[in-house]
Amino acid sequence: VLFHVENWRLSIPMQITIRYFAAACQAVGRDSETIDVAEDSTESIVDLVRRSTPRDIDQLLAASSFLVNEEPVDAHASLAQALGVSSLSAEAVAALAEQGGIRLDVLPPFAGG
Repeated sequence: VLFHVENWRLSIPMQITIRYFAAACQAVGRDSETIDVAEDSTESIVDLVRRSTPRDIDQLLAASSFLVNEEPVDAHASLAQALGVSSLSAEAVAALAEQGGIRLDVLPPFAGG
């Protein structure tokens, strides 16, 4: 059996750290976790968080704000869109890793001013 390898690419999942604050931390039972995201992922920011926990946190997520690497992002943007890159290619991931990796913060509404 012969096959051509010129179009073959190794797709290594990237890892992102999801950090939960205040009520989000209480809802999921931890303050952070690391998940794998495939290079060709089109999952939205909110879907990445939703798949990271078996608990029903939809109501909390609907009221939360999200930061990716300390920048506000749309909950329905893909991770690539939130990072401002065209794809989660190995090159883009390597560049982000050199900058300290990728952090996704879940910020529920806070009481007070």
